[in-house]
Amino acid sequence: MESHLMLLGPPVSRDRVISDFPKWYTPEACLQLKDHFHGQVQAACQERRTGTVGLKVSKVVVLGDLYVGKTSLINRFCKDAFDRDYKATIGVDFEIERFQIAGIPYSLQIWDTAGQEKFKCIASAYYRGAQVIITAFDLADIQTLGHTRQWLAEAQRENEPGSSFVFLVGTKKDLLSGPACEQTEMDAVHLANEMQAEYWSVSAKTGENVKAFFTRVAALAFEQSMLQELEKKGSWHAQIGTGASISIRREESSAASQEGASASSPGCC
Repeated sequence: MESHLMLLGPPVSRDRVISDFPKWYTPEACLQLKDHFHGQVQAACQERRTGTVGLKVSKVVVLGDLYVGKTSLINRFCKDAFDRDYKATIGVDFEIERFQIAGIPYSLQIWDTAGQEKFKCIASAYYRGAQVIITAFDLADIQTLGHTRQWLAEAQRENEPGSSFVFLVGTKKDLLSGPACEQTEMDAVHLANEMQAEYWSVSAKTGENVKAFFTRVAALAFEQSMLQELEKKGSWHAQIGTGASISIRREESSAASQEGASASSPGCC
């Protein structure tokens, strides 16, 4: 079955093909500084030892205050569209985006959650099982940056510790420039490091950095899925850990394990 994963579904669009590991936005707040896929992942992809990864859909949740531009961000990436007539999201909505990463099909399910307080109870149920948590704020409204702490805390309560990549994303980059933008981004980078998150600055209106951002999200999620697949096959142990990096260790031999090594396993309304 693995050798036929490329044949599942129609070909993805050219801008959804990822061959090289995408770069970060700023080295001051990024999850990984490396510029290539993990060696074991590269080898597994070349040999088509990808197990069920090509059949999986990784869950991404986008959180943040009302009017910070979560829906606009998703629509710019998924539909290459920007609608000036904003309509608040009611509850939750989602889009599925298909990629081809290192020759392997891969999909993201991107959940758009409502920013209104009255929908928090509904939306929180959809935070569960998120491989990626994106907390968004408006670069032109510094108060929304401070609120991202609470949004992240709520999402992390619904997931196992260390199980999700975290991104802090400043939206509406087109509305801010010069010293004001620089100061806000400095504050955002500082907060991102506190959150153990990767920081990005984007504009849904102009499209600036939107594709690069989601490409980065897809690559990190794909690599983690591959490492987990290799772990399941008994070759490697993969863990997101604190979010600062992915840590890899070779499994000890079964004999050594038997001699004393103990393996650690990783409400609404």
